[in-house]
Amino acid sequence: MADLSKVIQPKSDQLNADDLVGGDRTIHIRDVHVNQSAKEQPVAIFFDGDDNKPWKPCKTMTRALTQLWGINDSQQFIGRSVTLYTDPNVTWGGVKVGGIRIRAVSHIDNPIEIAVSQTKGKRALMRVGTINAEVRQIAQPDPDAQKAEAEKFAAHTVATIGRAPDIAKLDAFIAGRLPRITELQAAYPELYQAIDDALRLRREALQPPAIDDDIPF
Repeated sequence: MADLSKVIQPKSDQLNADDLVGGDRTIHIRDVHVNQSAKEQPVAIFFDGDDNKPWKPCKTMTRALTQLWGINDSQQFIGRSVTLYTDPNVTWGGVKVGGIRIRAVSHIDNPIEIAVSQTKGKRALMRVGTINAEVRQIAQPDPDAQKAEAEKFAAHTVATIGRAPDIAKLDAFIAGRLPRITELQAAYPELYQAIDDALRLRREALQPPAIDDDIPF
């Protein structure tokens, strides 16, 4: 008997609504790419078992994630979980085409309602549930994957520190990443030390030169 399941799948380089017609899907985020030049779908969220087909949330769902988690740093999404579903009522160009929406997320204590854009100039409340600790535990990556993610985070942090144009922007960047940097101190001290060394060197480079009072003017 020939298996038709492969030939009827939508041709796409991303997760789409048709992939979820069989029911909700909980994904565990392993990486996030942001393309600032993309107008429609600037964010690509990669997850365990994605077959290199990331979820590219619309801007409304991206804003929802930042509201739900209270963070704007995309790298802090890594390690969190989201339950997705197909909403057949999503419209595009006035036509119902269906779209992916958020059913629940990890890292919130209780279900919550947030206001999201429904149509141009109109907002509606979206209720989002919680993903319990048991589901989060099942979705945890293996230790090798966790270390690889930590190394990527550390490398990105060190590189960004090296490009900081001034002390104020450097401090703002570190403040946004401080919780995860602190976690590295116990789990991966060598990565924490690399960030600490980069931060110290960049601070020294950005400090204004000391004035020698003994030099006559």
